[in-house]
Amino acid sequence: MPFKKGLIGYWAGKKRPDISAMRRGKKLSEEHKRKLSESHKGKKLSEEHKRKIVENLTGRPVSKETREKIGNANRGIKSGSWKGNNAAYRSVHCWVVNNWGKDGECESCGSKEYLDWHNIDCKYSRERKDWMRLCRKCHMTLDGRIKK
Repeated sequence: MPFKKGLIGYWAGKKRPDISAMRRGKKLSEEHKRKLSESHKGKKLSEEHKRKIVENLTGRPVSKETREKIGNANRGIKSGSWKGNNAAYRSVHCWVVNNWGKDGECESCGSKEYLDWHNIDCKYSRERKDWMRLCRKCHMTLDGRIKK
């Protein structure tokens, strides 16, 4: 029966149950989560609603586990700052050191001191076969900065 102005609803004069308290601590089924997600797709939030969400979440403590999940979700190619093959010389070298490390030994002479990463073909791709781990002396010799 459609609602008509002047009719008294079922809850008029009665105390309504606290639905959120009844649901608190209960898990949603995967099907229910999927249905909720579909029902909210395409809905636009008002600016006021967005502002209230930000106010509610600002200052809320975040667990170490959550911080790690957020960090891992935005790392590497998924990062908004990722430039791919357009990254600067220094950025690519930092990426190589962070991903392949600084420890090891020179691939030329076997020394374990003062190691650098040398790019073989000067294209600075992020493929391991394009890089050599060299000691400083072998690196400078190979670059032509030191004569034998």
